[in-house]
Amino acid sequence: VLKVQVAELLAAAGGATRNATFVRLAFGEYEAFHFLTPMKGAELPRASVSVLGTAMQGAGHASVRLRADRTAAFVSIASLNVAGAFEDGAFLLLAGVEKNVSFTARAPAAAASAWDGFRDGLRVRSLCDTFE
Repeated sequence: VLKVQVAELLAAAGGATRNATFVRLAFGEYEAFHFLTPMKGAELPRASVSVLGTAMQGAGHASVRLRADRTAAFVSIASLNVAGAFEDGAFLLLAGVEKNVSFTARAPAAAASAWDGFRDGLRVRSLCDTFE
């Protein structure tokens, strides 16, 4: 088990504060994030998350490609035109990193007109957006 003192991490981050820092743990293809403060004290930058594209992945399935200009915590996507669910309900999106999120429609045979408006009906939010 890796054991690191928080003071060492903050010093390595150039003297950053606990409220402005999180730790990214990577294990091959898996990663986890840990904030060094309770979320109510975290200094989260206002991020703009963009939908770069959507692609159909077969009947009733699509993928959505996202990217944020700054690190965005607890990003969630809602589909207003096609009822269904995304594979990941809330995730951390690192600045400049693209992420694909899979979508599964509740009714796989949804009308083609609904799928035509799928991208336009996407709403993306992050934790900072809840304070507006």
